[in-house]
Amino acid sequence: MAPPEGFAWPGGARAAVSLTFDDARPSQLDAGLPVLDRHGVRATWYVSLDSMDAEVFKRMNGRGHGTERVL
Repeated sequence: MAPPEGFAWPGGARAAVSLTFDDARPSQLDAGLPVLDRHGVRATWYVSLDSMDAEVFKRMNGRGHGTERVL
């Protein structure tokens, strides 16, 4: 799908990608986070403290990723 006429991607980019990781599986942090880091991709994670330890928030934020707590 082409962007609307007159639309310009920020920074001269030609496209964007949106990935979702559902269900707060540990593999998302153990396997997915290092892949993002290796490629210099930063992400915002929306997580529930019911499914993730607060220390994990700190670790992710310390690596340049954003986190948002949801209930």
